[in-house]
Parts: sequence; structure tokens; C-alpha cells
Amino acid sequence: MVWLYLTVLSGFGLLAVFSRREMIFTEEAVSVLQRPFEKMAIHLYRELLRQPGLAGLRRVMRPGSVREELRILDPSTGYERSEHAYFVRKIRCALLLVFCGDCLALLLSAAGGAGGLLRNGALVRPEPGEMEQSAVLTAEDKAGSREQFTVRVPARAYTKEETDGMAEQAFRVLDKSLVGENLSLKAVSQKLEMPSSLPGFPFQITWESSNYGLIDSNGTVLNSSLPEGTRAPVELTAVLSYGDRRYEKKYQAVVEPVPLIGEDAFRHEVETALQRSQEETEERGEMLLPSSAGGRTLVWTERAEDRSLPVFLFLTVLGLFSYRLTDRELHARVERRSRALQLGFPQMLSQLVLYIGAGMSVRAGFVCMGENYREQRRKGGGRHEVYEEILIMCHELESGVPETEAYSRFGRRCGLISYSRFCSLLVQNLRKGSSTLLLSLREEAEQAFADRKNLARQMGEEAGTKLLFPMILMLAVTMVMIMVPAYRSFSG
Repeated sequence: MVWLYLTVLSGFGLLAVFSRREMIFTEEAVSVLQRPFEKMAIHLYRELLRQPGLAGLRRVMRPGSVREELRILDPSTGYERSEHAYFVRKIRCALLLVFCGDCLALLLSAAGGAGGLLRNGALVRPEPGEMEQSAVLTAEDKAGSREQFTVRVPARAYTKEETDGMAEQAFRVLDKSLVGENLSLKAVSQKLEMPSSLPGFPFQITWESSNYGLIDSNGTVLNSSLPEGTRAPVELTAVLSYGDRRYEKKYQAVVEPVPLIGEDAFRHEVETALQRSQEETEERGEMLLPSSAGGRTLVWTERAEDRSLPVFLFLTVLGLFSYRLTDRELHARVERRSRALQLGFPQMLSQLVLYIGAGMSVRAGFVCMGENYREQRRKGGGRHEVYEEILIMCHELESGVPETEAYSRFGRRCGLISYSRFCSLLVQNLRKGSSTLLLSLREEAEQAFADRKNLARQMGEEAGTKLLFPMILMLAVTMVMIMVPAYRSFSG
């Protein structure tokens, strides 16, 4: 998989070259390490908008709903700049995750290839006392024959303790495992399980055979030269050693011939050569691999375990999901803004009714509310979406926007039915004149407070629903705390 990671890395390099002249215009602080990815994101976003053939991809990466929500949050004339910064930031985060996943996967793949046991035609043995290791090897001769072998590489030999009782237990384990893949010791044609040690037992196990030409000390059955139709008895002796103590048990086996041809013969020859090398280098720091078997030259390679692909795929998928999750966060911000506008509408309307009742015009009332809110913010007060929109409307009025147009824009920016109805009253009053404006606004304020009570009731019900799952969990814990002592008391 290294070629895949190198290809992705090369793609990042080409993208960095193409985007090196891009200029970064953002209010967000971009670190030195993120600047190349910021330029890549700007370049990709620019090409996405420029190429006519990418219309389908453009709709996927820039959904119309997301752009509309961005415009709601930033209704200024330069909202295109905020939209550009938003999508560039999303692309930059996705690129960073994919790049980190690719680099980490490449390092894992390289570490897996360099951490094997095969060194210059030999398998490196573990040090005494360390756990036994294994290597997956592939033997290949010049004719192109290839076979895969799993070779156990035990630690260098050293003395282990044992007791008489543990020896009896060890022999019982050997009685069950000795037959290996054979049905019984009375019909042996496959390799016997004759281990040099047993897990959990501190013995050094050696095997003696009455005929090493048929069964050697590692359990390999050498029946290739046994005439067909013949059966040969072999006596095996298992010796458990601890210092000068020896525990022996004899097993009677009968070897049957199995014809070996083609690749089976090649595997058998290589296994025999491996066993011979294992015995010859038992006390050395490394196990020499045979250079030939059955008159054929062998070339050994090791298959290293590569765990880099899942890491690469995980971080790549995470980068793609991060692009979509950012849109959910944006939608949540829009929802919070709508809820804040709905909650703040009755208070704003009641203040405007108070100012108009005191003799002010509608415009002067809005200006007064905007000035009071600006002064509160200067003193450290909190942000209120309704008054932020009122400030925008006041700036529009100061810049020469007609009053009717300013009120209409105010209603459209808020995007709620209550605000649209309220702004329609103001615009109708300016165009046609109405002596009942104050009365209409008071009725609207009463309706707004009633709607707020209903909204507060609805929010309370939603909070109760959200608390339902934690309450169920607490009930389950309480039931366990009650039932377990009761069950134990009945059991006792």
C-alpha cells in the first residue's frame, strides 16, 4: 500500500506548487503550519467556482441551504467574503486530516516493513526469557515455485524449573496434542505436534525417535521414501528436562506413506530443510535459513503485517465527515438565532410601544433602542439578536435608505412571521397613515407575550424529553443496586 500513500503525498505536493501564489485574506489567525493548506484550500475553492464542468461537484460542496444560512448570519453587503472564508476553512480542515492520515499510514507501513525478523538470509531469534516469535516467509526458487511458510522462532535455549506434579499434567497435555492433524498414533501420515515447550509449564521438552528416518525430533513425518502399502512402527520418547532431572514417557506410532508430488513435494523439502536448520542453530542468536532444498535454490522474503491502510481510511473518512459536520453546526447557529429573535420580540415591541406612547416617532424609537443597546454592549452587556438587527437598520437609515425599505429589510432579515407582520404594520402606516398604529402595536405586543408563554411551555416540554433518557439510566442503576443485594441474600 506504500504506492497509494506516496501517490496521495505527491498529489499534495503538486497542489502546494499550484497554490503557492495564492493570497490569504482572512480574519482568522492561521499558523505557519496551516498556511500551505490554507492556500491549497483557496486554490481548490477558486477552481471549483471557475471550471464550468464542475457544476455537480459545486452543488455538493456548496449547498444552497448552507449559503442561505450564511447570508442570514451575515447580512452585510460583503457576505460573499464570509461565504468564501467559511468554505475555505472547511476544505482546509479536510485536507489537514487527509494529509495527517496519509503521513501516519506511510510511517506505519514503513515501520511494519522494517520490523521483521528476516536479516540477510537468517531469522533473528529473541533473547533468552523473551516470548517466542513467528515469521511468515515465502520461499521461491529460480524456476518460479513459491510457497508460504509460518516459521516459529523460539528464544535461545535456557534451563527451566519443573516439579513432579507438573510433569504428570504436562504428559496429559501431550497425550491429547501429539497426534496433530492425524486421527490417531496408529495411522500417522501428517506432522505430529512435538513441541519443545508447553505454555504454563517450565520444562524443556526433547523428543527421541527410534527411527529418525521416519519421524524426526520435531514431529516431521519423513514418509516420502516409504513404499506404498507399508506401515512402519516408530517409538517416540518425550523427555521433560530440568537440570539433571528427567521425566520420560513413550508413545507407539505407526507411520503410513503419503505420496508427495508437485508443490506438496516442494513444501515438504523446504520444511525438512527448515527443521534441520532449526536443530543446527538451536543455541545461536539467529536461525539460518536454508539456501537450497531438494536441489533447488531458495530466496526468502518476509510478509510484514501492514496496519497502515485502516488508519489512512479512518482519517480520510473523518476528514470528509468534518466537511459535512460543519454544516450541521452552521444550521444549529441559525436555529439558535431564530429562537433568540422569537424570545426577544415581545420585549422589543413593548419598548417601541412605550416610546411611541411617550410621543416619539417610530424611527426615533428604533434609534433610541439602538443607542441604549450600544451603550450596554460597551459596558460589557450580552449580545441580543433583535437589537443587533435594530442596529443594522439604524445604520441603513443613517446612510440614506428610505424608512419603508429599511423596515422591509429588517423583517426579511429576521425571517419570522411575527416580524414580517410587525414590519408590514410600520410600512402601511408610513404609506397610508393610520391613527390606530399605537393600538395595533399594543395588540401585537399582547399577542407576542402570549406566543412567548407558549414557546416557554414548549421549551420546557423539550427539556423534559431530553431528560428522559438519563432518568431511565438512573432507574436502571437503581434497580441493579436493589436487585443485586436481594439476590445475594437469597443465594446465601
